Amino acid sequence: MEEERLLKFFCSYRLADDGKSLESVDYYSAGDKNMVADDIINSLGKHCFPLGTPQVSFKRRSPSVHSFRIVVSSSSSEAAGGCVEDSSMSYLYGGCLSFDEEIFLSEDATASTTKVPLPPSSSSSSTNTATTIRLFSPKALIFVSEHEYCNTLMELVKILYRVSQSRPPLPIEHYVHNMLTSIKLPPSDGSKIYNYVLGHNAHCQIERPPGGYAAAPSCGVPPWIVDIDIARVLQNISADALIQIVSIAACERDVVIVGNNANVVSAVCHLTRALMAPLQWCGLFYPITPRRMAISILKGMVSSQPHIVGLLTSQIVTTTSSNAQKEDHHKDDGDDIISIDLLTGCAVLFIDKHVLALPGGDTAALLPSQLYKQL
Repeated sequence: MEEERLLKFFCSYRLADDGKSLESVDYYSAGDKNMVADDIINSLGKHCFPLGTPQVSFKRRSPSVHSFRIVVSSSSSEAAGGCVEDSSMSYLYGGCLSFDEEIFLSEDATASTTKVPLPPSSSSSSTNTATTIRLFSPKALIFVSEHEYCNTLMELVKILYRVSQSRPPLPIEHYVHNMLTSIKLPPSDGSKIYNYVLGHNAHCQIERPPGGYAAAPSCGVPPWIVDIDIARVLQNISADALIQIVSIAACERDVVIVGNNANVVSAVCHLTRALMAPLQWCGLFYPITPRRMAISILKGMVSSQPHIVGLLTSQIVTTTSSNAQKEDHHKDDGDDIISIDLLTGCAVLFIDKHVLALPGGDTAALLPSQLYKQL
């Protein structure tokens, strides 16, 4: 039996000429490119930056890594951020690293590229009377898989980023091709663990738990549980808060995870769903919610389907400060600011504040004390 490849394809994105959207600049596939619809590749761009596409800047921003999931509709080849869990749907999982790449433009080109005021003349360099200015433009690297190994995908894209930033730069095309073709999944019976050495101090470990989860979910452990960095999650939230969130989700209530770090937020969402095994989550699942989708998703929580939603802290404002904070955003993004009022009735875990806000008066969302202790 032929071993399954972990990775489906790789894409990189950069800021388009209009300065507002992202465009795909590189694509490498483990198979035929026609296996992936162009609209899916294009739609992945909105998952690169959950807070919206950043603009060209005079200051380098810190790299950020996170994972996401999209649902591919078999009827329309559309990619969405989440959907009701359904065995008839196909899913794609991504690990994304966003960073700034250095570019140099003339003062005239800079004025037409960015609305940010020009820095003092000391920050520019002159060469043969032609003044150039150093800028930083957003870029993103994404590995995509059909298998839910989000933590591994993030580790692989971090390795690729370190390669791209090496001096002198190494040809990342070689590394991408090697990762796409050589990284395989172990046998589904959990009998083997694969370790891959991908460079100096760069390696990843892939395993599958035994139990035949795909054939009988009620009798096995979900395969993605072995890929979640549980230790890192518990460094950010308490075990008690995690148990409460899992129990509330098991009672089919809306759960919202809020934090500053997209990586931690998505990990908590994935772990919440995984720890419900052998129960299966049958509601809507958005481990990281792009800004332009967040409002419609939160308004949809009045539906009969429960939600697990991950949001970044900067996406949410209180009612009293919303007007002031909206002024800090571009006009075309102002309507995407989320009011805290939309979270009323949800169980909200604020990771950075170590606060769990439970839905008021909903005693059915809490497990009986004896069952809670066993959990």
